[in-house]
Amino acid sequence: MPNLTVPSERPVTNDPVQGGRQFGFLLVDKFSMFSLAAAIDTFRSANRLLGRDFYGWTTVSADGDAVMASNGLPLKIDYAVADLPPVDILFVSVGLTTEFPGKSKVLAALRS
Repeated sequence: MPNLTVPSERPVTNDPVQGGRQFGFLLVDKFSMFSLAAAIDTFRSANRLLGRDFYGWTTVSADGDAVMASNGLPLKIDYAVADLPPVDILFVSVGLTTEFPGKSKVLAALRS
């Protein structure tokens, strides 16, 4: 049976090691904080179990400014969509509507 001990606590970074996977989370106003936290915590837990930072993530918005979650909490953003470095997968999290400020910038960047 494999040894499934959990490595001791270590600092968590958002940057994966060489050969890892990088995920982007494109967030718009009224996104679900619960969904974002669940996804990021899954990657953080996997990194901890692996003992290395295999999975990395970054947050993105239309203009790089903070975004308000549906629970009213603002979230600092890492990049504007036009400045997003390459990611393996980009998750898009919208609120209760598909209309949002900066939508044209986001769509243009996704199409390029």
